[in-house]
Amino acid sequence: MTTAVLAALVATTGAVAPAPAAARVAADTRSDARIDLGGVAVRDTLPPTSVTTYVWQPGATSVASWRTTATAGGLTEQVTARAPLATRPVVGGEELVVGDAVPGTSPVVGFGGALTDSAAYVIDTSPQRDAILADLFGADGASLDVVRLAMGASDFVATPGHASYADAPDPTLASFSIERDRAHVLPVLRDALAINPDLVVVAAPWSAPGWMKRSGKYVGDCWQQQNQLRDDMVGVYARYYVRFLQAYAAEGVDVAQVSLGNEPQHCNSTYPTMTMPAATQARLATALRPALDAAGFADVAILGWDHNYVDEGTDRPTGYPAALLAAAGEAVDAIGYHCYESNLRREPAAQQTTARPAWMTECTGTTHWRDTRQNLVNEMHLALLNPLRYGAVASLYWNLALDTVGGPHLGGCATCRGMVEVGDEGYVVGQSAAYWSQLSRFVQPGAVLLGSTQRSPVETVAYANPDGSRVLVVLNTSWSTLDWGTPTDGSGSPEEPGGDPTGSLLGTLQGLVRGLLGR
Repeated sequence: MTTAVLAALVATTGAVAPAPAAARVAADTRSDARIDLGGVAVRDTLPPTSVTTYVWQPGATSVASWRTTATAGGLTEQVTARAPLATRPVVGGEELVVGDAVPGTSPVVGFGGALTDSAAYVIDTSPQRDAILADLFGADGASLDVVRLAMGASDFVATPGHASYADAPDPTLASFSIERDRAHVLPVLRDALAINPDLVVVAAPWSAPGWMKRSGKYVGDCWQQQNQLRDDMVGVYARYYVRFLQAYAAEGVDVAQVSLGNEPQHCNSTYPTMTMPAATQARLATALRPALDAAGFADVAILGWDHNYVDEGTDRPTGYPAALLAAAGEAVDAIGYHCYESNLRREPAAQQTTARPAWMTECTGTTHWRDTRQNLVNEMHLALLNPLRYGAVASLYWNLALDTVGGPHLGGCATCRGMVEVGDEGYVVGQSAAYWSQLSRFVQPGAVLLGSTQRSPVETVAYANPDGSRVLVVLNTSWSTLDWGTPTDGSGSPEEPGGDPTGSLLGTLQGLVRGLLGR
């Protein structure tokens, strides 16, 4: 998609404005919400386009809360601590209710983002390097606890050229080397681990080395089936994974999970990509599992799919994860999803698999979205609350850091925003860091998903933490003051978990997706 087409599309899409005040039912109007926290209740205002995180201990007499609020021009509050809210008795009829643990869901792994070569470079070369790392991984910062690595190259590389770990065509992998990662990725990753020793490290290849593919090219060759892995290279590619894990372990970094391939339905000729039918991912998984086990990596999980909720270029819910699991069986431990191309679906995560733990492995904000209200609602809904309500165990942003013009990058996305924006004069903790922080600072690894009702235009997700505390995150998607008047016809009742609270999202999601050049 060209930049001109992209800009035209963005200009024609936008959030649907709420109905004018005069068109609403006026009876019993108020701008606050009554929230049943399970045994006690609070009453609180919910500003337009805001997200509020409530944290409490069962039976407590007060509730702590933090809030991020957006206007068109930026954030007016950024994970701002608020005065404690006094609890009150539950009287019944509360609009939002926190319930019991949701059966069949897995505990939370965490929240984080991708330490691409570009992200590592802008962090590592900044005079504020230590402060940036503290803002991302420190207890007083975003407190991120998951990092995603690109195995080899993605579109976000600072080192000239796209290179795999073994560019020489040799099935013995004699040339295998992670030397490029030693420049910036590994030093930054080690320091992040020093800040948070429990950091979970996961990795995904964008492509196998070119000589393992039908095309012979590392970057995408989108002619027919040229961009696919050669059948005779499946075993060699499995050994490539083992060499990667061994090399990182030798550097003191244990990788907890590897992906079978980033975005297997996507081909792009400007950076490394590799298209993989479900049958190919299944063959790789069944070769990779015994290879990892034999090499001492039995505890390393394998994640499949790692792409959108819909098949690429369509609005059709993908059947790829089901086909992969049917063919690969127990070799696949988790399924990854990306938030892109979900433009026509208010509840894209409704088709999220329940057969394995689901991860939201990638979502990014883009520089084409100038209205921060749209960004807050889109990112909170698509990447965080919607997947999490349906049981996702993790949510990862794309680049943890980029420069002020969304780089450096080599091909691919020209409009992606970093979670931190690093410039010559310093750095800014960007808006997406605030969105992720509304969960990452308060939802602990091992937290259990709780049921929670929601009511348009509000979306919710709730957790019970291992330390006994409870967390409720409330997103107000409306662009005007919340008005939950009581209609005389009895409509407007609270929605059950999984309901659609996001009427104001109609029309906004396409721009987020189409803002990703080459993605």
